Amino acid sequence: MRARVLLALILAASALPAAAGPAIPAIDGPDLPALGTPTVVTVFERARFECTGSPQTALIQVPDGPHDRIVLELTVTPDGDPWDRLAAIAIGGAEVLRATTPRTEMTLRKDITAYSELLPPGGQAEVSLLLSTYVGALLGTVRLEFYADEPTAVAARAPAEVHPVALWGGLNGNGSTITTDVGLPEAVPANAELELTITGHSGAEFWFTSGWQPRIFRVFADGVQIAEARSMHYTYAFVGFGEGDPYQTCAGPRTGATGDTLHPVMWWTAQRALDAAGVHLGVGEIPPYRAIVEPDLMPLLSGARTIEIAQVGASATWVTSLSLLLYR
Repeated sequence: MRARVLLALILAASALPAAAGPAIPAIDGPDLPALGTPTVVTVFERARFECTGSPQTALIQVPDGPHDRIVLELTVTPDGDPWDRLAAIAIGGAEVLRATTPRTEMTLRKDITAYSELLPPGGQAEVSLLLSTYVGALLGTVRLEFYADEPTAVAARAPAEVHPVALWGGLNGNGSTITTDVGLPEAVPANAELELTITGHSGAEFWFTSGWQPRIFRVFADGVQIAEARSMHYTYAFVGFGEGDPYQTCAGPRTGATGDTLHPVMWWTAQRALDAAGVHLGVGEIPPYRAIVEPDLMPLLSGARTIEIAQVGASATWVTSLSLLLYR
């Protein structure tokens, strides 16, 4: 296990977006704290998720702007002993954060300035929180921080024209696809990125234990491949330290002595520092796969298009989201 964790650390720390070749996890860290005083909007306050795989959605009023930096904060608190559960947030149908939960309280912060088009100043926005759990319960708090004249804004990604394609869809084996018809502006963008967020579940996360062959996911526009991602071997899915059956449906808290005494250190203390440094191993934030679209493929991201995500190899379930980020 130590060898796998070390290898995951090395790969995650070296992962940088590339203009060619397969998409790899997009590491946006290290986190850079803002210096100003934000206007804070609390979207959810300890919203309870128990024995559910469905999101909760809230409509918020966005503060008047302009805003030059927006930071998302998610706090997840266990009620009982749920662990290794999917956590995700979407704004306007576009996923902006994916994570898995530890066995102790977790707070994640992420700059989402690139998605600021989905949060128009003075307008409204729909925010969805998903804490999928069938062991114990999870309480989720989501806050959005809006900054103006923020000195650290120069470090944020530029705002993009965001077009959601898929949100929390399911790929379920070799040859499975998610297909969506999208209406894009007729003008060809100057630049474009794809953010493909995928995590394996129901055994799919353990692909690296048999042959070390990454699973491949391809994105097509009108039948032409425009991006490819190869799954990283995140360590979030290793079994817990307590006793009992971790998969007992809607079970109450487990009380194994090892799990109860060690899990705060084993499951979040070290990962908190890594998360702030922009190194995401799977406990806490899981970054999307980001691909920069090649210039000769840019005309495929204009007008009415059919976008398809296809899985190559493997079985089980991969929870999948895709957004197009266009720049004029």
